[in-house]
Amino acid sequence: MQIYIPSVNGNTKEYASHIIPSKWLDQFTIRQPIQIYSSSGNLYLMDMNACESLKDQLLDFFEKNAIPLLNDIISEKDYLSLYENKDKRIIWDDNQYLYIAATYLNNHDLNKAKEVIKNRFGKNGLRKKYNKVIKYFENLEE
Repeated sequence: MQIYIPSVNGNTKEYASHIIPSKWLDQFTIRQPIQIYSSSGNLYLMDMNACESLKDQLLDFFEKNAIPLLNDIISEKDYLSLYENKDKRIIWDDNQYLYIAATYLNNHDLNKAKEVIKNRFGKNGLRKKYNKVIKYFENLEE
């Protein structure tokens, strides 16, 4: 499943285009397997006679898993709310933290954006890789 928030990705390009491939920045903000947060098992088509059954299973899966997430992420503020509530339906990897910082910037909350970057990337192991990003945020002023 992919969700694209152009304003978030556009802002992220300013400081993370050396980390996130541009083809990703131009196509999606969230990209992950939707079954990651579901309790559903795998769905298989064992023979052509099972097509109708599989269709029903897939529709049920989307109604229970994908649609609620899509309904909960209509705006940037919804995205921030999912982050702040540690919503497990999204895999909060490094790219997501870069996007969250951009979202805070878009919503005029520089302090929270800086806090996200500092808390996620300020540790010794990640600091070297994300040094340009850290410097970018350190140089921003309200």
